[in-house]
Amino acid sequence: MQGDSAVAELFGLPPADCDRGLPLEAYLSYAHADDRANVARLMTESIINHRPHQLSFRTNAACGQHSVVNCFTRPFLDKDNNPRRFTASSSGKRRHARQAKR
Repeated sequence: MQGDSAVAELFGLPPADCDRGLPLEAYLSYAHADDRANVARLMTESIINHRPHQLSFRTNAACGQHSVVNCFTRPFLDKDNNPRRFTASSSGKRRHARQAKR
């Protein structure tokens, strides 16, 4: 599935990779493990219903922080109703430091 530059930024993926297209699992792998199932459910509902959805979730980051993301996503389907591209607009991100494991 292709994603625009906003989707790439939200999920911490290279924009060129999103533009070429990635499996949905690649996007979901950047969602926090506790939020992943809900993000997958909402994205699936968005595709099935052909409607935008509002998402709020945490993304993982290699730097030891995560971002809380609030956004609206919209799927674009091909002529056979298969998802081809997602666009997103975000109301911003808030960074939170993860506590070190002791």
